[in-house]
Amino acid sequence: MIHPDHQEEDAASAYDEVFRLGGYRAANSATDEAFWQHIGINGDCLRTLASYHRDGGSSYFVLHDSSATWEPGAPQLIALHLMRDTRTRTFRFEHLKPALVALAQTWLIHRGCPKDAIRLPPDVGTTPADPLTHALEEHLLDTGAQHTLLGHHTNDLGVPDLPSLTTVLLRAPDTDPDTTARPFRVFVEEADLRAHTHTLREAAFPTYREVLNWLESQESLGPASWLPRSPPRTPRPVGGTGRTTTRPPTGAPPPPGPPAPPRRTGNQP
Repeated sequence: MIHPDHQEEDAASAYDEVFRLGGYRAANSATDEAFWQHIGINGDCLRTLASYHRDGGSSYFVLHDSSATWEPGAPQLIALHLMRDTRTRTFRFEHLKPALVALAQTWLIHRGCPKDAIRLPPDVGTTPADPLTHALEEHLLDTGAQHTLLGHHTNDLGVPDLPSLTTVLLRAPDTDPDTTARPFRVFVEEADLRAHTHTLREAAFPTYREVLNWLESQESLGPASWLPRSPPRTPRPVGGTGRTTTRPPTGAPPPPGPPAPPRRTGNQP
């Protein structure tokens, strides 16, 4: 259905089923082209990790894109928000390519998806290896949309014996008194593909330069060349980022998060 010049009829039908777009068409040519470029072109590499559908309206997806393994450092996740107009039988969409599942979820929550509806099923993906990982992920679900995404890097060689490392740099909002002194937050996720578990750790720094120095000292994380030498001049909160073919919804922001989870002392994750 989407972009018939590029897709076979059976593949289009599969998209209709997965994304529930049967009988719908893109709202305009720009939406049609964008959906193909960002979603459809690698459709056979996409796996739905979690999804939620509102009757006749929006759908929310956390997708894994296995084609990203061919692009060193690229995030392997897609957060997709589909918006259908049942009157005109058309759709629009917006999407984000985050590096952590929790960031994909908080982005979708910020767009109206219920928090508990977009959690990964127990048999999907890796599970938190310890209570600290669970606490940090819950904290990101509740407050991550208010943070600014400054950079991320995924180091995944697709080898079961080697860990998959994902590093994300966020800046906490200036309004959070708990992070004012050290607003730069580095999250490091290490996935054990054999055990099907992962750990998430956080390190906090007062300046961007100290983040760069610390990353460059961590041999296991590889070179920090994925980060610019200075932070972006006009960063946007995670909840406000993403590519869209329509104006973002004007829903209420996510509810205030709980008190910050326990963090390890010092700058080591």
